[in-house]
Amino acid sequence: MDHLSDEVIEGYALRELSELELQEVEKHASCCPECHDRLQEETDLAAAMFPPSSAAMIREIIRAERKKAAKG
Repeated sequence: MDHLSDEVIEGYALRELSELELQEVEKHASCCPECHDRLQEETDLAAAMFPPSSAAMIREIIRAERKKAAKG
C-alpha cells in the first residue's frame, strides 16, 4: 500500500487541500494506521503552533511564496 507523502500530510494539517483531497486523505488514513498516526501528529503540531487565525495568514504567505517561485 502506498503511503501519503509528506507534502500531502502537511497540506492536510494546514488545511490547504481541496475538500475532495481532504476526503481522499481521510479515506486512506482510515485504513492505514501508519498514515493515520502521521496525520494525527502533524495536525496536532499545526494546531499547537498555529491558532486558527494565524493559520489563515500562514496559508496566504505560503501561497504567495509558491506563486513567486512558480514565476521563476
